[in-house]
Amino acid sequence: METVSVEDFDYSVLEEADLEEAKELVATDLLRRAPLFCYMDSVTPEDFRFLADVFVGGLVRDKVSLKAVHRPSGRMAGLRLAFRCGPCGSRFADAFKENFQRFHPQIQSVFSLADREQEACLGNLFERHRVKEYLSFYGLSVKEEFDGRRVAQTLMRLSLNYYRCVL
Repeated sequence: METVSVEDFDYSVLEEADLEEAKELVATDLLRRAPLFCYMDSVTPEDFRFLADVFVGGLVRDKVSLKAVHRPSGRMAGLRLAFRCGPCGSRFADAFKENFQRFHPQIQSVFSLADREQEACLGNLFERHRVKEYLSFYGLSVKEEFDGRRVAQTLMRLSLNYYRCVL
């Protein structure tokens, strides 16, 4: 996807060079404000940072996550995180399994529940429906300071158009 400029923001595919800034946004904004995580009193910022470290790297390699950069400041304003999943799993799932025991127990319980629900919903999607690959979404986050600037809506719209071309 070529960079798309809308108002003060540039939208493009999340790249390896964006990794550290993306991890920081996920740890300090997405996980802090996400409904599943924001009420976990015993989960520390370091627990969120570890979770962000584990997952964001795998998401970047799939080249299906998008970023919004605030042009005047040059800082990342938002992310639309996604990953590819095929019959053999995904980098995201592999990273999750490799590090599961290192996550905070409350984070483990959330992901265990989500994993069971996903298995129940997907069934045997790949064989029964001959699906070769699908995209799964990990999250959408916009820094609080950019709330109300239509960054999330633009990320959603652009991601849908991009995914139609990618798959």
